[in-house]
Amino acid sequence: MDFLKLRAVNFLTLGDTGDMLLKDRGLIAIMGENKDDSSAKSNGSGKSSIADALCWALFGATARGESGDSIINRKAKKNTYAAVTVQDGESIYEIRRHRKDKQFKNGTTITVWNPADHYFNGGGGERIEKGTEKEIQAQINEIVGCTYEVFKAAIYAGQEDMPDLPKMTDKPLKMLIEKAAGIERLEKAYEIAGKKRDAAVAAVESSKKQIENAEAHIVNWKVSLQQAEQQHAQFEAGRPDVQKGWVERQEAIADAMRKNFTTYQNMKEPELIAERDLLQAQLADHNKLLQQRDALIRDENNARSELRVAQVELGKMRNKVVTLTDAIKNAPEAMSKPCGECGKPHTPDELDTFITHQKTKGAEVATEYQAKRSEVEALEAKVTAAGKAVSDYAATIPDVSAVSARVAELNSHISSAQHLKSVLQQQKTEHDRCATQAAAALTAVNPHQSAVDMGRQQIDALEKQVADIKAAQAPLLQAAEVAESVVKVFGPAGVRAQILDTVTPFLNDRTSDYLSALSDGNISAVWSTLASTTKGEAREKFHIDVENSEGADNFGGLSGGEKRKVRLATMLALQDLVASRAAKPISLWVGDEIDDALDNSGLERLMTVLEQKAREKGTVLIISHESLSDWCDQTATVTKSGGVSTVSGALCHA
Repeated sequence: MDFLKLRAVNFLTLGDTGDMLLKDRGLIAIMGENKDDSSAKSNGSGKSSIADALCWALFGATARGESGDSIINRKAKKNTYAAVTVQDGESIYEIRRHRKDKQFKNGTTITVWNPADHYFNGGGGERIEKGTEKEIQAQINEIVGCTYEVFKAAIYAGQEDMPDLPKMTDKPLKMLIEKAAGIERLEKAYEIAGKKRDAAVAAVESSKKQIENAEAHIVNWKVSLQQAEQQHAQFEAGRPDVQKGWVERQEAIADAMRKNFTTYQNMKEPELIAERDLLQAQLADHNKLLQQRDALIRDENNARSELRVAQVELGKMRNKVVTLTDAIKNAPEAMSKPCGECGKPHTPDELDTFITHQKTKGAEVATEYQAKRSEVEALEAKVTAAGKAVSDYAATIPDVSAVSARVAELNSHISSAQHLKSVLQQQKTEHDRCATQAAAALTAVNPHQSAVDMGRQQIDALEKQVADIKAAQAPLLQAAEVAESVVKVFGPAGVRAQILDTVTPFLNDRTSDYLSALSDGNISAVWSTLASTTKGEAREKFHIDVENSEGADNFGGLSGGEKRKVRLATMLALQDLVASRAAKPISLWVGDEIDDALDNSGLERLMTVLEQKAREKGTVLIISHESLSDWCDQTATVTKSGGVSTVSGALCHA
């Protein structure tokens, strides 16, 4: 993992630094000049802002914990960003964090160029940041290969925030070493391996469950098959009895048929039908006579109807004659009264005229009455004659009641005979069916055969299914075993433990080298992952034992300068671990005013160590308020003027 360049705009005291090149730069001393404060030479110039910009761009906070709007340049008040470009293999990433930016607001962007030639040839990159800042930070940690804590402990020794590794307790020191060694990747691999192991075990358990279910079905089907086979055997054994039953039923029906047939023959149905037909012919002739009689009765009824009508009309005419006679008789009295319409009295002439008129009408009605009376008398004679004709004709019709009774009797006998004949036909049908069933009793398909066949087919299919599952289970079992082995490999007692076993000697070697250079070997700092309990038992415990052969026997007893040397040595050793790890090695180290509390001899030794480290690892940046030009060939200067700091010197050019 190489840091290519860094740029900060409106960040803390910095204005626009331009691109500051970081790859393979060797040892560079960063010094400052504060033109805004005559009481300070370099303090407050913004030297530390360069390292803080790098830390903030990657993790959203400086080494001293500054974040949010507090990192915005007080003069610019907006449009702040820090961008760092890194190269990981064939991929180049630009991580750019903004604050109060006009376009990106407070967002963070990640742009990738793959392959790297696209970047160096001026090609466009692809934005890959995810949705939330939390997700984006996880992406950045993955790209850089370390967390904020590891960065501060192994890469960036911040001003007033140098990690005090010798004083760290077990848990934070263990976490720091594991992250520095890249063991968190093993934890992720352990998690993935665990999921794969669980999936493999689940697949095995699923196959076992399938086998159990199939075998349970086999047991059930075998029980069903046994029952079906028993029923099948019982049916086969019962065929003769079934045939015998049908034969016996057929014979019983035949006996009944013979008896019924004899009875039927004795009924002599044809003779009964012939006699009935003859008598019915006689009744048909008698019906013709009755029809003629009925015609005469209808004539009599019609004559009577005409007579009634004529008699009614005659009565009406008689009433008219009476009315006219009364009117003539009462005319003088009626005409003596005034006219009912005009009130005038009637004259004698009017009386004569009225009487004459009434007599004329009376004569007309009397004539009509006599004619109607003659008609009534004629109709009365007609009715009498019609009634006599009916009586005379009825006397000639013979009595056939005995014939009708005989016909009814014959119909009853014929119906009984026909019913018996129907019974014979039904018996014939049943007789034939019994014969068919008796013949088929020994050859009919066994009704339980299908159940037997189905049971055998299901058992065969299930047994094949079990065999197939067991065959497929073998690779599943093997995969589960392999997955379990992988879990053990990536587990706490696996590769992780082996790496820690190699990490401790590495850290001790590097720490010893640095302390030898810084203190002539008088001070020792030993990293250890084990400690003894009060019972003398060894248990895992991360700690650093410090001793000065010429002084204190623990870290707390060292002088301030000696403590700083130990802190530097352990931190540099931890950075060597980060730089040398197989995954995401980081070849950059930044120290901010780490020369405090060191005398000239200590400072000279420190710069010698850092120069050697820069040659081996790539780039070492030393931020100091002291002039380090005597020990550093390359220097960069941060100058603050008018509330804004600018960068010049070695960082601004290759």
